[in-house]
Amino acid sequence: MKIGIISDIHSNIIALKACTAYMESIFCNEYLFLGDYVSDTPYTRETLDYLYDFKSKHNCLFLRGNREDYMLKQRHIITQGIENKRMAKRIQYGLSHLCTYTFTGQIGLGTTVGDTRL
Repeated sequence: MKIGIISDIHSNIIALKACTAYMESIFCNEYLFLGDYVSDTPYTRETLDYLYDFKSKHNCLFLRGNREDYMLKQRHIITQGIENKRMAKRIQYGLSHLCTYTFTGQIGLGTTVGDTRL
């Protein structure tokens, strides 16, 4: 079984698409995303939309990174800083429902995350 592992996307949708295309081409069976999906850069919505679409077609596990943790904890600050309040709420909703687990620490070989043993 091949497991594709991606981390620190930070809304870089172009690199994300290139990485997932490569992993599909080498026939990864499962995908582990290690957090930091979005940032305060362009393409946040597109990144979340792509991840949700990818998740619907593949066996994926998403961990919450420190960036997601920060953004979800700072809801009131985020909404004040973004002119489009609806967009801010959508980003927060997307992050809170995408991430399956919160992880702080290191993943070593033999670690079990969800149903996947690394």
